[in-house]
Amino acid sequence: MNLINFCFPSAFTGSVYATVLVTLERYVAVCWPLKAKLWTSIQKSVVGSIVVLLLAIAINFPRWFEVRSSYLYRRGDWTDDVKYLYAFVTHEVGSMMRTRWYMVYYQNTWIALVYILPITSLILLNFRIWRAVRKFLETL
Repeated sequence: MNLINFCFPSAFTGSVYATVLVTLERYVAVCWPLKAKLWTSIQKSVVGSIVVLLLAIAINFPRWFEVRSSYLYRRGDWTDDVKYLYAFVTHEVGSMMRTRWYMVYYQNTWIALVYILPITSLILLNFRIWRAVRKFLETL
């Protein structure tokens, strides 16, 4: 299994959904300040962070099987008492990535879950925050 192919997309997905989580908490604090104390707490933030972590892993789980990596190590020359070790990494497409189902379903689902849904959520929540702040400033 290739750890690099799994960790980078999972970290990206996790950071996107962590941003959505922070925006959601900010939305609750700005738009419903009286209910914010009930709806937000440290425990709920920890639970939300764990959900974001599990979601990032679940969305990117098929990445474990996308690419197979093989490593070739070659020893270099001795130069100034330092021995060089060269590592060559070759990647080949795994059998899962060759199927039409994977290319259509997973890639489109990944685009929807990692790009479209979070961006739409961020736009809507930030627009509502902006509208609430503007409405508050007009009352002053």
